[in-house]
Amino acid sequence: MAAAGVQPDAVSYNTALLACQRAGEWDSVLELFERVRRAGGKGAPNAFSFNAALAACAATSRAAEAVALLGEMREAGAPPTLRSYAAVISACEAAGEWERALDILREAER
Repeated sequence: MAAAGVQPDAVSYNTALLACQRAGEWDSVLELFERVRRAGGKGAPNAFSFNAALAACAATSRAAEAVALLGEMREAGAPPTLRSYAAVISACEAAGEWERALDILREAER
């Protein structure tokens, strides 16, 4: 895209994240999310891109990373959605961290 003079935006990044997600390429989702973070501007992460990264964390049992991303999501001004909380709780469950999962559930209930 850059060679053609076109800069990726949130829509193009999110479409690529979705393609990786649907293919079950979880490491690729997380790698691409890192690129989205660095892009800033029109390509800055939004709720959709955060949720894709959170789903990847859930699929790969990365509870600590999911919890950190949830906090980063808030700091970035992208309010967590029901899907966000569900992904973080799933990541905690997959990592065997049931107490942390309950803490996240209580947080979502507030």
